[in-house]
Formats: sequence, C-alpha cells, structure tokens
Amino acid sequence: MMEKKKLSRSGMLLLELMASILIFSLAAAVCVQVFVKAHSLSADAQTLASGVAYCANTAEIFRAAESREKGLTLLREVYPQTQWDDQSASVAMGDNLLKIEWQDQDDGLEKYTIQFMDAKGNLIYELDLLCLYEEAVQ
Repeated sequence: MMEKKKLSRSGMLLLELMASILIFSLAAAVCVQVFVKAHSLSADAQTLASGVAYCANTAEIFRAAESREKGLTLLREVYPQTQWDDQSASVAMGDNLLKIEWQDQDDGLEKYTIQFMDAKGNLIYELDLLCLYEEAVQ
C-alpha cells in the first residue's frame, strides 16, 4: 500500500501566511490608488475654488470702477503684477494665469471675459461680465 503524505502543520501555516500576505498586499495597493486619486481631486477642487474667487474678485473690481481705465488701475492696486495692452490684461498667479479681455459693444456696454488658466494654458474657469459705465452713457 502507498502511504499518503500529510502536509505538516508548519507547511499549512506557511501557505495560510502567504495567502494572507497576498490578500493584504492587494488591498493595500487598492487603498494607495484611492488615496492618490483623492489627493488629485482635492488639488483640482482647490484650484477651481481659487479660480472662481479670482474671477469673481476681478469682476467686482470692474463693476465698482467708473471706467475701464479706472478698473485697470484698481486691478493693478490689488494685483501689482498686472500687465495690459489695448484689448487685454493678464495677471500671473503663481503657476496660474488670470486673463481679462474686453470689447466695446454697439450699445455702450463693455463686455469682459475673465479667464483663469493653469500653467499649461488649460482653462479652469471663465466668467463673462457686461458693464455700462456712466461715461459711456453721457
């Protein structure tokens, strides 16, 4: 008769330990991926919140001003790094860029497009604003 070899008690323990380590390793890998994704989403949400705040702040500056020139002067007081030409202004915000473009409308309104972009030039947030300054009405 052939004798059946039994796995020793220690061999069984080793197999159980290896299986447990494999399961915990897989679970840890999944958890690390979840934490990395959560960190990425958090950073994106923070950038978006900053963009919304900067665009809203800039819109309020132009709404409070009596003319585009006074608005640009106020903008430079708030953000000293502001640069502008005849059709646009830009403000460097660390790695991001706040860009303001304007155009005169036929009815005396001025249309502003305020954009917040990341370092790669991807649009994060955009706000359109219409202003009617008293000087334009007179």
